[in-house]
Amino acid sequence: MRKLSPLYVIGLATLSGVTSGLAVHSDHFWVFGIIGLTGLMAAWRCAGSARTALFAGWAGGFAYFASSLEFLLAGYHSIGMSGLQPLLGVSALYALLCIWWGPVFYVSHRIDRWVGIFGLVFLWFGSEMLRAFIAPAIPPSFFGDFWSKTPVIQAVSVIGIEGLSFLTLLAAGLVCRDLGRKPFPIASFLIFAVLWKAGADIEAGPRAQFNGPLVATINTDLAQDQRWNPAILDDYITDLASRSQLAWRDGADIVLWPENATPYFLEEKQAIASAFPPDGKFLIHGSTMIADMTTAQAFNGLAVTDSTGGTIATYHKAYLFPFAEYIPFEATVRGLFGVGTISTPSIATGGYRRGEALSEPMQLLGTGIIPNICYEGLVPIRTSADARTWILNMANDAWWVGTAGGDYIAAASRVRAIERGVPMVRVSNAGPSFMVDALGRDVRPSSAGFYQLP
Repeated sequence: MRKLSPLYVIGLATLSGVTSGLAVHSDHFWVFGIIGLTGLMAAWRCAGSARTALFAGWAGGFAYFASSLEFLLAGYHSIGMSGLQPLLGVSALYALLCIWWGPVFYVSHRIDRWVGIFGLVFLWFGSEMLRAFIAPAIPPSFFGDFWSKTPVIQAVSVIGIEGLSFLTLLAAGLVCRDLGRKPFPIASFLIFAVLWKAGADIEAGPRAQFNGPLVATINTDLAQDQRWNPAILDDYITDLASRSQLAWRDGADIVLWPENATPYFLEEKQAIASAFPPDGKFLIHGSTMIADMTTAQAFNGLAVTDSTGGTIATYHKAYLFPFAEYIPFEATVRGLFGVGTISTPSIATGGYRRGEALSEPMQLLGTGIIPNICYEGLVPIRTSADARTWILNMANDAWWVGTAGGDYIAAASRVRAIERGVPMVRVSNAGPSFMVDALGRDVRPSSAGFYQLP
């Protein structure tokens, strides 16, 4: 493959980064993932120097994350923020996400004569896994997510999203290696033809019959800039309570409210006394909880409430959203730019504090619950699970209204169900609420609108 001028190489890398990012959001664009990654590798091969490869890696990486995570800017607009701060914050995040790509392209170009394109494949994959390991609270945007709406995604039950990401990079590397040499990328085609056929056979299998508690999801449609508005509190809670009480009367055992459904601190729970469940039934709702009064920090989490209004279990979100719930390198960023988090209530000026991921599921009515709040759905789950376990993904998609953000996170949460081999129930504000089984297949609600748990 002939060498190109630096401008053409960086341009090809940028265009390829945008192309690969398109694969993340659409049912039909998965093929653009392989095309885009192949283009990025072709830009690497056409670089006349390691220095050009370095800048091609950064340009392609920035374009990939800006394309696959383009909805992040909507978070600022959803609360009425505009101007330079949102643009700087989101741009800084994209730059942080692709920081490894440039050095990977540089080093692999230097050792190309010995290891060829497979050096790039292995170094690139290793750097992405290192990023996911040291900063799991940063949106991973795994390459394996290209396949999230195809039968290929069933492979994650065996090799995880990390293994599927590696195969995706390897396939792109094989295509790039054969460009101009072979008319058809046979090896890459065979890899994913086999995975597609195996996944389709799995998805065509019999469906599990659940016989556990009945769950009702209570959708809400509250705009993000109204979340902490005291003027709407009474009517909002009255609506939630009346729909919840109706669900319990119709036979639901557990009622689910979305992330941050209650616009107050958990410690002020009497505000939802009208929503307390009947004896033997439970309400699980998203809530903000005081973490430290001296630093004005809070937890973003969920609580399980019983018929007395008592809190029998809580979970604190372990992976917080950067710039919305916490600031990476906070002291430096605040000192240089004077910016803070954008999603916490005004009385929690210290931002959100990280919780801890659970090693064992929460127990309720004979089932085990793995809590998973909003974009934690992008992070692989390590919590143990058995046949009576289910994932609860609680989200607030008002951040992403008008963009692909809600669908992106919903698709990722489906991948977590397939990975762990357990069903998943999702309840969202201003976004999709649904249930999938352990194979990621949609589970239809009953005529009363309830889902049955394992």
